[in-house]
Amino acid sequence: QWSEARDLLKQAISSAAVLGGKENDDTRQLLTLADTQLEMAGVLRQLGLYEEELSIYGLVLPTYRKLLDVIPDNPEFREALAFVLLDRAQLFTEMHRSDEANRDLDEATSLIARLTTQFPQVSQYQQELSAALESRGILLHLAGNFSDARAKLQQSIAIYERLALGRPDEP
Repeated sequence: QWSEARDLLKQAISSAAVLGGKENDDTRQLLTLADTQLEMAGVLRQLGLYEEELSIYGLVLPTYRKLLDVIPDNPEFREALAFVLLDRAQLFTEMHRSDEANRDLDEATSLIARLTTQFPQVSQYQQELSAALESRGILLHLAGNFSDARAKLQQSIAIYERLALGRPDEP
């Protein structure tokens, strides 16, 4: 079934790319293309085709960056870009490519931190920041940096605890 989904998504991506065109700034078409590419990345993950998944991330990241160029202050696009970076960082971690995972985590964490600063009452952004900190802690642990890993994991846990108590906007 995953192979069939991959074939259908290839067709959908081709159609979306033709409609969107490389120079088109139509937000809906760009978003459709990015969403379809992300679906493809998920299917490729299920099929164990990690290099192909990386190539899809290489396509979807510029699309989200273009969306941010069109509407720079859109929190949904900033969040979507952060999600893609977090997904790719996870894949890089699984592939033991920690330098690349760290680079993506840095950018994703920066994007999410900006969202949590702009919208401290949005618990979803706090959860995403906690997930990014958890990922950083895992990478530090894998690198043998246990004390820094512990600190990042404790920061992540503290955010989850605040959220559980219903206080997302406390420092």
